[in-house]
Amino acid sequence: MTAGDSDQENDVATIEERRTLQAALRACRTRLRVTQEELADALGISRKTYVLFESCRWLPSARERGHFVKELHGLDPAAAAALVAAVGETLEDHVMTLPSAAGTVVKPIDAKQAKLVFHAALYETAEELEMAPKDLRPIAAGLLAKLADSGITLAQAATLAKSAGTARKKE
Repeated sequence: MTAGDSDQENDVATIEERRTLQAALRACRTRLRVTQEELADALGISRKTYVLFESCRWLPSARERGHFVKELHGLDPAAAAALVAAVGETLEDHVMTLPSAAGTVVKPIDAKQAKLVFHAALYETAEELEMAPKDLRPIAAGLLAKLADSGITLAQAATLAKSAGTARKKE
């Protein structure tokens, strides 16, 4: 993720929302007692991009936003709330990207939220696998299409994947 990855939709933030985001990001760094470079590392961006982010001259694209909301929420919920407000969204728009309590029933989400959740999950998984999201996207799309065609739910697929992983570890 670089400073050049920004979308035109980032222009939706008002001056007041950008100032609120600036203050929230600075307060986050102060509370955590970290440098811009350390917070940039935690968010998975360069220090240069973080400087632009903190000064609100760059905002994450819609595809990257779920990742940023999740990471910021884990560090400082107020900073995450300021980010989503600056782009005309709410934390509820990102409900699936935020950590949830075990056993929580997840409510159905609309198409906009589904897209945000999908992209956040894709970026997070690509990062865990040390793959480029563009390389993982066709794999994920193919797998999900085949599962949907066979009638397997995502919950069933997750259970099967976990049990397959456990079986391999025992071998």
